Amino acid sequence: MFNAGLVTTLPDGELLLRSAPERFVAWGVLFAVVMPVAFVLWRKGLGGRYAPGAFIVSFFVPLFVLPGIAMESVHLTEDALSIKTGFWFAPRVESHPLRGLAEITEHSVPRRRGGREIVWTLRYGPRSHRLDLPDLLESNRTPFVDVLKRRGIRVVPG
Repeated sequence: MFNAGLVTTLPDGELLLRSAPERFVAWGVLFAVVMPVAFVLWRKGLGGRYAPGAFIVSFFVPLFVLPGIAMESVHLTEDALSIKTGFWFAPRVESHPLRGLAEITEHSVPRRRGGREIVWTLRYGPRSHRLDLPDLLESNRTPFVDVLKRRGIRVVPG
């Protein structure tokens, strides 16, 4: 639910992935629960240093997380795969051309903070490039893989 996406097929066959409404709701509910509970615990002197810390950190959700997921998107055009992530005040946009892309290989690698994540290795003949999939694309990659395969780009699951 925290990575729910809405994939739209545009009239020209392009794909656009944006955050689904339930993603905003999930993060909003998280804020609406953590903030008052942490405040009450803090005021009652319970929870030691964690309660005021949780209260203060909870404000990162409406200030940074929600605006960030509002602008996050993945756009697959005829020419490129464009990914927009980051903070609302410093977005990161990367574009990966499809021209000359022979193959995409999926790999599951350990996350720095535990668990596993999917990365793609984009192969352009003898050159290759590693693409760390953002959570939104990782959770909603199936339609993108399907379109890439229809366009003649081999996608090898890892």
